[in-house]
Amino acid sequence: MKSSLLTVAFVLAGLGSTAQHELIKDHELGKAPVVPAEVKTMTEDIVILRRTVINDIQEEAGDMFEYSLAHYTIFLRDAGAIEKENKVYVSLNNAIDVVKVEARSIMPDGTVHVLEQADFKRASDDEERGSYLYFAFEGLVPGSIIDYYHVVKRSPNLRGDSETLQAGAPILRQDVHLLNPSRLVYKSKSYQGVPEALHDTSDASTQHMRWEMSNVPALENEESANMGAAKMRICYKLDRIPDRNMKDFSGYVNATKLYHGIIYQEGAPKQKKDIAALVKKMEIPKGADELTKVRLAEDYIKTHFQLLDQNVDELLLVESVLKNKAAGTVGAMALMCAVLRELGVDHQIVVTSDRMRIPFDKDFESYLFLQDMALYLPTLNKYMDPTDAALRLGYMDSGNMGNHGLFIKNFEVGDAVTGVGTVKYIEPLPDHATVHDHIFDIRIGPDADACEMDFVNKLTGYYATLQCYYALLDEEKRTELQHNLVEYLVENSEEQSLTAENGESKLFGVEPFVIKGKVKTRKFSASAGDKMLFKVGELIGPQVEMYSEKPRKLPVDDDFNRQFNRSITITLPEGWKPQNLADFNIDKHLDTDGKRQLAFESKATQEGNIVKIDIAEYYQQCRLPLEQYEGYRTVVNAAADFNKLALVLVKG
Repeated sequence: MKSSLLTVAFVLAGLGSTAQHELIKDHELGKAPVVPAEVKTMTEDIVILRRTVINDIQEEAGDMFEYSLAHYTIFLRDAGAIEKENKVYVSLNNAIDVVKVEARSIMPDGTVHVLEQADFKRASDDEERGSYLYFAFEGLVPGSIIDYYHVVKRSPNLRGDSETLQAGAPILRQDVHLLNPSRLVYKSKSYQGVPEALHDTSDASTQHMRWEMSNVPALENEESANMGAAKMRICYKLDRIPDRNMKDFSGYVNATKLYHGIIYQEGAPKQKKDIAALVKKMEIPKGADELTKVRLAEDYIKTHFQLLDQNVDELLLVESVLKNKAAGTVGAMALMCAVLRELGVDHQIVVTSDRMRIPFDKDFESYLFLQDMALYLPTLNKYMDPTDAALRLGYMDSGNMGNHGLFIKNFEVGDAVTGVGTVKYIEPLPDHATVHDHIFDIRIGPDADACEMDFVNKLTGYYATLQCYYALLDEEKRTELQHNLVEYLVENSEEQSLTAENGESKLFGVEPFVIKGKVKTRKFSASAGDKMLFKVGELIGPQVEMYSEKPRKLPVDDDFNRQFNRSITITLPEGWKPQNLADFNIDKHLDTDGKRQLAFESKATQEGNIVKIDIAEYYQQCRLPLEQYEGYRTVVNAAADFNKLALVLVKG
């Protein structure tokens, strides 16, 4: 994933200086809470008794700031709940200051323990949380309540922000407030059953929107579901400033100009010469077609420039990128677009969101949905992600697909270029773009207690991202990677050998990454009285199981479409025969509108002492409505059931 990290400077000079709103300034922990009677009869281990959020946008000395208050009162029923909640982490990424923080715990007997200021500590972890505030509650026992709030000062996301109103635990009472100077007109939209905003007009100087909810159910994790998109939430944005005659402030006309301007950087004549020189180094054959040009150009850039998830000036400007051989998100996009223009390749900027976090809403224009960037090449009808070194032409982050996006098309007049934006749907890639194939040739020994096996493991698309960095690994790391990919086949084997093919980044999306192996093993054999079992099902590796008895609540949303093909050839030892070959004939599928969309199809045949089992498993729709979940689960569980099958061999 590649956050665009686009910062938009915005100063509203002339607004009167204000302080924090009274709702924040006067907020306090208040009277110690007690456990409501209804909670005592609930079964959840964690219950959020009350949640209050206040986002107050204020102007100070000509700059805009946001004071964000979050107050949680949480009941902890048992030791497991205490372990989950006794430490609190507050993100300080993009924070200017921690204005206030208070916390206390209330024991079942009513004893109150208040945390001291020394108990609140700051830390920084570049790998996970970044900068954060943390504190811990000591001495909690089952039935305790923790009660805390914090106020953080930040720079506001005026052109689009959101607030999530649902968690993994039920919320008995919830209040969310959005406050801003009345001359700034905000718009909001509610999702997943959240009521529309109530407007408090008691203070003419402040636009005050609020949302009040009771008994918000917990959102439990479900397999193959989009948990981020499923949560109740609100989105809001600054829409207009009437006294400045500014309309559509957060709309896509302005966004198009902004993104187009930072990507198409009009450089000096020397920069154009430098781009031409760079293209020459790519050794693109004269007369090459567009597909070849783009593949060679992209692979050259991604193997000769370092791509970083940063956007400091040195990584933004094409001139600096060419000099430093390193680029941030914007710099990588700008460099690729400059190269494509030099090659005469038509392309469009695509700006979108990660649908697994917050889907792009085509009916509510907001910069909140303009988080990630990629390119669309209309002549080839393919996408490209210049910011991701592990992908090549034809692929972009799967979370950005099956989603809408802002497409910015170029119009060139002489040396000048401008852009026009249109919101369109980004089709997910078909199932044949991401494939995992297995080919097995197995020879069972004379006593049926061991086998020799030749296998081929082929990975394509999102399963083969390692293909783009395999050549950069030393021999030891390559061997380790090969082993990890097929560990379930080779572990505890008596003999083994592994080789890899197509380990070049330029082959990603063109040829599969291949692991070939030979192994002698007893792992798949077992005795059952006078019979022998050969665990054919384990050859396809561990499978997802969806046997939950709880009613399904969410539609299906997988990362991408995909397919798996397995060809298993087994040579039986002389004097042995299979007893249950029919068990391997399976046909589970889901049809929609008369077309087969999902399937697990296995067919077993025998000719002499040769048994062949061919399996086709495919998912041509990664998103399915709730009413089709049972059909989806049937197909997924068919693979899990096959994984448990063993071929029964008897003498005769």
